[in-house]
Amino acid sequence: MAKVVVIKGNPNAGKTTASRFILQVLLYKGARLVSYTALNGLNNLKGDFVAVIEYQKKRIAICSRGDQLNWVLTNITTYIDLDVVVVTSRNYATFGKAVRNVYNPVVFNKQKSDYTALTKFVQDVVKEIL
Repeated sequence: MAKVVVIKGNPNAGKTTASRFILQVLLYKGARLVSYTALNGLNNLKGDFVAVIEYQKKRIAICSRGDQLNWVLTNITTYIDLDVVVVTSRNYATFGKAVRNVYNPVVFNKQKSDYTALTKFVQDVVKEIL
C-alpha cells in the first residue's frame, strides 16, 4: 500500500504548480518518467496532469487533479499499489472522513506564496516522498 502525500489548499493556491515543480525536481535528481498524461485538454506545460516515475527503486505517482473529492479518491485508489502517491485536494469539509480516516496521509497545506516559499514547500514535499 502506498504512502499517500496530499497537497491540500484552496482554489488557485498553487497546488498544481507545486506538483509540477515536485515532478521537475525528482526528474532533475534522476527519476525516470514512466508515463505522463496531460489532463483538461491542455498541453503538457499547463493544467492538471498525472505522472508516474521511478526513483531509487520507488514507484511514485503525482496526480495534480483534485478539484473534486471523488477525483482525489480515484487517484489514490488507482495508484495505491505504488510506493508513493501524491495527490492534490481542495479544502473539503469531508476530507478527513473520506481520506484521512482511510489512508492516513501526510498532508501539506498549500497557501498562495512567493517563489521563495514555494521552493521551500516543494523541498519539504520531496523530502517526504523520498
